[in-house]
Formats: sequence, C-alpha cells, structure tokens
Amino acid sequence: MTRLSASIATLVLLLPREQMTFLSRVHEHLVKDGLFLFDIFGPRLSDSKCESRDWNYVSGSGFWANSSHFLLNESKHFPDQRAWGIRTVVLEDRQDPKEYITWDHYFPESEIESLLATNGFDISSTQGDIVEANDFASEDVLFVASRKR
Repeated sequence: MTRLSASIATLVLLLPREQMTFLSRVHEHLVKDGLFLFDIFGPRLSDSKCESRDWNYVSGSGFWANSSHFLLNESKHFPDQRAWGIRTVVLEDRQDPKEYITWDHYFPESEIESLLATNGFDISSTQGDIVEANDFASEDVLFVASRKR
C-alpha cells in the first residue's frame, strides 16, 4: 500500500456515506501527521441558489455535449441533508438522452470539524473569503487543512 504525506480532494460532491468511506480511505493511506487538504461549501451556498426547472437550447458544442442540444436542468434543495441536487438531462439529435445528477453539500464549520474528528483528523487551519462572487457556484467556499492523528 502506498503511504502519502498529503492528499487533496473535495467533499461537496459526495453523499454522506461516500464522505465517510472516502475519509476512512484517506486516513488509511496517509502517514501519521499527514496533511489532508480539501474545500467545502459553507451554509451561504443557499443564498445564491433557488429551486428551479427549465429548458435551454445550446447551439453548437457546450459543456454537456459536442453538438447542438437541449438541456433540462432541475435544481432542488434538501435542507435536512444540507444539499442541493442538480439533475441535468441532455438531449442530442439522434442519441439517447443522458442524465446527470450532481450534489452540492454545504457544511457549517462545526459539522466539518466533527466529521473529521470522527475519522481521525484534526483541523490545522481553515481559510474562507478566497473565492469571489460568481454565477457558477458560491463564494462561500472554505478551504480546510487537516492532519491525521
């Protein structure tokens, strides 16, 4: 097994059970005092989002397809899970529809500290207010440096 002194990742896209599995595996592969760096969305993620459902036509290639296509985007908030679910359906000419579901989880700092402690990590430092306001996601991003106990 390869032992690492540092690992970099993001937790916001993983379901809660996947987060636990992922953190367990990172812990397993890091040396003692190994550094684990990651980013998370903070609770203000919801300030820049709203539930919606809409169709768009993209002329030419785009993020989701290499030719003109229709997109159905549906965004739903799951406050009890502290997550936004985004469902994207891509319809290209003469092809079967493609469906993608992504999750944007957000965390209060106290919850991420508890999640890390449960998995054998201590927070070394956190840094927010790095990401500027944008139309893509949220500026409420927290960068976390933690160490394996």
